[in-house]
Amino acid sequence: LTACSTAAGPYADCSSSGNAALVSANGSFGADPKAEFPTPLVAKSVDVSVVATGDGPAISSSDTIVAATTIYDGSTGSVLASQQGEILALSLRSFVMGDFPVTEALTCGTAGARVVVTGTASQLFGESALGLAPETTLVVVSDVSESYPAKASGADQIVGNEFPGVVLSPIGQPGITFGSKPAPSALMVAASKLGNGAIVAAGDSLAVNLTGIVWGYTATFASSWSNSAPATIVASPLDATGQGVVAGLAEALVGQRVGSQVLVVVPPSDGYPAGSEPSGVSAGDTLFFIVDILAID
Repeated sequence: LTACSTAAGPYADCSSSGNAALVSANGSFGADPKAEFPTPLVAKSVDVSVVATGDGPAISSSDTIVAATTIYDGSTGSVLASQQGEILALSLRSFVMGDFPVTEALTCGTAGARVVVTGTASQLFGESALGLAPETTLVVVSDVSESYPAKASGADQIVGNEFPGVVLSPIGQPGITFGSKPAPSALMVAASKLGNGAIVAAGDSLAVNLTGIVWGYTATFASSWSNSAPATIVASPLDATGQGVVAGLAEALVGQRVGSQVLVVVPPSDGYPAGSEPSGVSAGDTLFFIVDILAID
């Protein structure tokens, strides 16, 4: 069985009549899709089908999604890999999917959709992906449970010059300059982008893009951007189990709205408890955080 492409571009159109249309996947959403298809399936090009539509917002190429993905061998129907609840920033091309059509294809769906993509291993994941021969036909089933912007979407705000200078890349990743500003001695909070989403309450679990840097330094000690996917944090002070964030950051996040970008200067008294500092942070350091609040989990 050979796939036929029905549209130009990196993959076929979202209403497939090729190989992806031969795949049924009637298993439980977000767990085991139980994909079935005639074998051996032989793909010559990438093909896409939305086998179940969702009722959430349309997915754009700059969104962050939460997805469960199962990869099948097209020749045998066996499961090669399964990843549940993976956070994938489409703009950053994280996860095993990388910068390939298998990731772009997810924009065919909405939150709540099940998307099937077929193609060869090299087409979908690159020459060395999964340790497979490049010509191996794969069937990839992705259940998209959530979708939200990958960066703060709120309106720009003017912040005081006592804060470090911040510039943003096209995907939203910040660059920071301190100049000769002395480190403040008190907690300082400002929203550089003001969202209009839900209000953060103490103890909420948040999906965020976060950057943490010691005042005056050039290298960050924490960055979800470098991990190619947003982080999940809890808006409460660090506890004995390590859950939560430094007290100053927790205080700053409570009361903020989803969609906001928040600048937070944390003095040592509101920072990491003695002995719990992460690599790159020393006792007595003043910390600077930039947090894009993407969603409340």
